[in-house]
Amino acid sequence: PAMRVARSRAWRLLAEDPRDSLALHVAHALDFRLGNRERLRDRVAAVLPHWHDGMPHFGYVLGMYAFGLEETGDYVYAEKMARRSLALVPDNAAAVHVVAHVLEMQGRAQEGIAGLEATRSIWSRNAG
Repeated sequence: PAMRVARSRAWRLLAEDPRDSLALHVAHALDFRLGNRERLRDRVAAVLPHWHDGMPHFGYVLGMYAFGLEETGDYVYAEKMARRSLALVPDNAAAVHVVAHVLEMQGRAQEGIAGLEATRSIWSRNAG
């Protein structure tokens, strides 16, 4: 019940202000913990048109969207969004994580290992 109320409030907050990055982050975390992969993707997709490259935190929003895409099996688009996120926020460990998952799921292990080695300084300090 409490999680359902929190999700509902997050939807209302995002409907009122689709650029509320805190509400989006909290809702995204709840969707992940509840295992709702489609909502993980669709909630971010719903607010994405209200964001653009010049806005603070946009790179992180792209990273969240990439994660939702990866979790729902759209590996090609997930990688594209994660790499776009990294172009805006080079130390976004979440986007590095998405790329690693995509490479693993596509059987591109050597590329994934090389990518993780190259970004070790990013993800090793963001283990939380």
